[in-house]
Amino acid sequence: MGNGGPTVPGYTPEFGQRVAKAIDVAGGAMVVSRKLRQSEETLIGWRDGALAIALHELCALADASGLDQVWLAFGEDASKPEPHTVPVEAVRATWDFWIPVILRLKERPDPSTLREQFLADVLDRAGRMSQERT
Repeated sequence: MGNGGPTVPGYTPEFGQRVAKAIDVAGGAMVVSRKLRQSEETLIGWRDGALAIALHELCALADASGLDQVWLAFGEDASKPEPHTVPVEAVRATWDFWIPVILRLKERPDPSTLREQFLADVLDRAGRMSQERT
């Protein structure tokens, strides 16, 4: 994967450790690659920061491993009273809405503010989807 070092902006070794744990908990790289329909090289790229992981792929990895999506993405404590586990469809729909908006911004917002706004939107969308199903 290139020079062997992380090339994805914002990648941290802690994120790589969480991805490695998710792969391990889900049964190892071979099992996860079949479940997610991704090559083992892609999984290694996500772990090492050589390849960016799409949000829907991160959610699928969390689902395959049974780990909390927010913990996998951000490293937050999943044992909080209200863990944020939402349907993948809500995350995808929110992401599809946000990407064009973010790309049109002239100034990049603070990542922590953007993260909080995105998570609030995901939870709101998940709540609406849940109400529509009932």
